[in-house]
Amino acid sequence: MEFFILKQLYYFFGFILIVIFYFKYKKKLLTKSCYYLSPYLYVVFFATFFELFFLRNNKGFSLYWIRFYDFIEYYSILYFFYKELRFKKFYMFLSIVYLILYVYLSFSWNYKTVGDLPIIIFTTLMVLISCVLWFVRVFQNFEETPLYKRSSFYFVSALLIYVLGTSVSFISTDYIWKNSARNLKILSYLILSFNLLNRLIISITLLRVSNKK
Repeated sequence: MEFFILKQLYYFFGFILIVIFYFKYKKKLLTKSCYYLSPYLYVVFFATFFELFFLRNNKGFSLYWIRFYDFIEYYSILYFFYKELRFKKFYMFLSIVYLILYVYLSFSWNYKTVGDLPIIIFTTLMVLISCVLWFVRVFQNFEETPLYKRSSFYFVSALLIYVLGTSVSFISTDYIWKNSARNLKILSYLILSFNLLNRLIISITLLRVSNKK
C-alpha cells in the first residue's frame, strides 16, 4: 500500500511540475535558472507520461526505456549546469565523451541488467563536479542574495540528492538481486523515494519562485 501511494505521488509530481512551470511562465515569474532547468522538466514530464500510459502494460520494454531515459536525462541535466556555469569547453567535452561511451556500450549492453556501471559513474561524476563548481562560483562571487533565496540552489540540491541516491541504488541492484530477492523491494522503495523527493523539491521551488533571483 505504501509503495502504491509513493508511486501515485511520483506520477502526480511528474505532471504537476510542468503545470507549475507553465503557469509561472505565463505570469513571467520565472528566474533564469528555471528556464535553464526546463529541458529536464520536459524530460521528467515525458518520462512520467510514457511510464504511466505505455510502460505499465509492457514490462519487457522497461530495460530499453531505462537506456533511452539515461541518455536524454543526462543531456538535460548537463544543459542546466552548462547554462548555470558557462564552461562551454568543459561541458562540450563531457557531452562528446558521454556520447562516445554510450554508443560504444550500446554494442555490448546486457539487457538483463538494469544499469551500466560506466554510464552511471560518468553521470554521477558530472553532477558531483558541476555541483562543486556551482558552490565554488557562488562563494567566490560573494553575491548578496543568500542561498536559501536562490531557486538555483534548490535545483542543484535536488539534482545532487537524486543522482547520488539513485546511482548508489542502481549500482547495488545486481548485488542485491544475487544475494536476496526480497531486498529488491527495499531497493525499489529507495529509488522511488529519491525520484519523488527530487520532483517534490523542484515543484515547491517553482511554486515559490519569483523573477528576482
